[in-house]
Amino acid sequence: MSAEEHVDPRTRRTRAALARAMAETVLTAPLAEVSVAGLCRTAGVHRTTFYKHFRSVTELADAVLGELFEEIDALGPASDRRVWFEELLEHAAARRRTYAALIGPDGDPALSRAVAERLVAAAGRVLAPAGHDGAAGAATTAARVSGFAAYGAVEAVLLGAEPAAAGRACEPSLTWGEVLPDR
Repeated sequence: MSAEEHVDPRTRRTRAALARAMAETVLTAPLAEVSVAGLCRTAGVHRTTFYKHFRSVTELADAVLGELFEEIDALGPASDRRVWFEELLEHAAARRRTYAALIGPDGDPALSRAVAERLVAAAGRVLAPAGHDGAAGAATTAARVSGFAAYGAVEAVLLGAEPAAAGRACEPSLTWGEVLPDR
């Protein structure tokens, strides 16, 4: 059984209600203007209940981005990077309005950075599998370049670009491993 299966159903319902309230609220107000009180009114929960689950509005926003983080974390050394990237951009497009409000121009810079760093880590898993010490510096550099390029493509999708077009524009930066010296 997973840890999620052991969570009380009321806890799951409350967290889901707060996540829906966040997704709904950021469509009409910049994230910086979202308040705990407003989220609680929209979700139909008391303020103390909010604080039982989250320390801040930003922490709730981070939880709303959980599916995006799961998509990013699905990339492993044996993954088909192109398929993974296409699925990531399609996922972002399907949640464009909410994600754009959280990590777009009016979103939270810390959340944007968290997404970018997650993409860098994903690239690093592909580029620097265990046991390849010789190319560590080059792999780290390539992972940072590739991860931030991938973030740029995600942001382009959030701002209205079609996923396929953003993917094609980013493709030269996603040749993960082809730019590294022989391992």
